[in-house]
Amino acid sequence: MQEVDRSGETVYGKKGSYSNLNKLGAGGMKVVYNAIDDQHGNEVVVVFPTTIMPNTDILQAASYHGQVVEAMQIELALLKKITTTKQPHSIIRYIDESKNGQYFGVLEKGGDKDILEKCKRQPLSQSEIIKISADVLHGLDFLHRQQPSIIHRDIKPQNILFKKDGSAVLIDFGTVKHGWDTVPKFTSNKTGYNTMGWTCPHQDPTFGSTYASPECDLYALGRVMFYMATGLDIANPVQNYYAHKTIHGKLSKKLHELPNV
Repeated sequence: MQEVDRSGETVYGKKGSYSNLNKLGAGGMKVVYNAIDDQHGNEVVVVFPTTIMPNTDILQAASYHGQVVEAMQIELALLKKITTTKQPHSIIRYIDESKNGQYFGVLEKGGDKDILEKCKRQPLSQSEIIKISADVLHGLDFLHRQQPSIIHRDIKPQNILFKKDGSAVLIDFGTVKHGWDTVPKFTSNKTGYNTMGWTCPHQDPTFGSTYASPECDLYALGRVMFYMATGLDIANPVQNYYAHKTIHGKLSKKLHELPNV
């Protein structure tokens, strides 16, 4: 059994219709489609919750699917809440969601290529690394300054896309930690989420500490910067690399200069 392919369909949200769906891919708890916003004529992304268990062909039980839908509803509600005129361009924007029937969300189209794809052939230049890092930092600063504060928790090459103008945009808010600064550190601020190679050790249960903080997002971005400068996948434990050789000469600017670019 496979996920239903809605390519070619038109879906109807609270604000209007979205046509000519074209499947981009599926992973985790989402199936993603490119579509046309019939109200404005521009491209958008329509996201549906999965109905098949991950890495299997088994249909999700009703209770499990309910959790998948709820997780997406929470993510979209967060994006909707922070969508303001002051929201930086480096945070993906909420547009719409389903009016009734099969649940889905509509987001701005962040781009067709992520950092992982962009660095496959060769590392990026210093100017590109600084521009991308500054874009992401502006987005993280916006999230961390929210009241209550928001931690992304999953900064990695696959979650940073490029718009047509070359600017970077942060996507996938399904693992955010909202309000970490309003609860006691050793109670409900716990988090067991981690992505091998990118996650801050404070989030990784294998290190015996599972407490998230904004610094965890900055740690992960630093590892993404290393990847952009070297093209070496630090998430691959069997890959041999020598940091002092591969990154030497790639970045001449100091990190404290980044906020001023």
